[in-house]
Amino acid sequence: MNMTDRFAVLILAAGLSSRMGCFKPLLPLANSSVVRTAIAGCLEARIRNIVVVTGHRRSELLAEISNLPVQTVHNECYRGGMFSSVLTGVRALPADIQAFYLLPGDMPLVQPSTYTALARAFKPGLGVIYPEWQGRRGHPPLITASCIPELLKWHGEGGLRCFLQQYAQRSATISVGDPGILLDMDTPTDYQRLQEYAREAKEANMRNQQINCSISNCHYWEKGNICQASAILVTSDTMAQSLPEAMGAATATQVAQSPVSKRNESCCQTFVERAAYQARQDGVQRL
Repeated sequence: MNMTDRFAVLILAAGLSSRMGCFKPLLPLANSSVVRTAIAGCLEARIRNIVVVTGHRRSELLAEISNLPVQTVHNECYRGGMFSSVLTGVRALPADIQAFYLLPGDMPLVQPSTYTALARAFKPGLGVIYPEWQGRRGHPPLITASCIPELLKWHGEGGLRCFLQQYAQRSATISVGDPGILLDMDTPTDYQRLQEYAREAKEANMRNQQINCSISNCHYWEKGNICQASAILVTSDTMAQSLPEAMGAATATQVAQSPVSKRNESCCQTFVERAAYQARQDGVQRL
């Protein structure tokens, strides 16, 4: 059993999005939507108990996530504020979980590694575990199941923040390298900032994957084992299609037009040369 099978995630996607002016969960983000991006991060962290709380524009939201492995629960009182959605979601949690993450639906860029770090910090006796980036607490907190009975009886004043303050002496804070724990989107300006961060993160991830793959291939290429080197890469057609973004259209066209039998070798050689240069620039030690 995976460590994260003991935990669940509540994704709150029921609100009116009044400050944004349009429904936040369905806004486009990173070639997907905000709500699907949030769910994808949880799935990548291998969390299987995902509960999405719906409310405003429920039918549209259900259609957006209908093919994803999540449970949904509807908050009839969503106009009453976020705490009503928290209570609705908590009541729908599996009875055997040990803790749950609470993720506002407008914070979709939390990295999978943050969920994992919080899970590893879990231990009996704690009430809440918070992620922290550069000295600032963010979302999602990991709230232990022992808090649930008192949470369900909470009068609601001050919302969840006020409730969790009762557990200050039983809380822990975990430092993570994840700005996404602080990136929400209440306003159009926030949304633009989130889009820029998602785009930059995607480009950085692509560069890192290319460099790591290419430097690993150096070992095989230098030994003359082209087949082994090429096997590590993605298929030649996919590689050729990705080259315009990664290396320029001219190179991609040249590779794509080369004989199929030579295409893997061309891709491998080009990426090895690029990796060797990038490694020198970044101070990465070649294998």
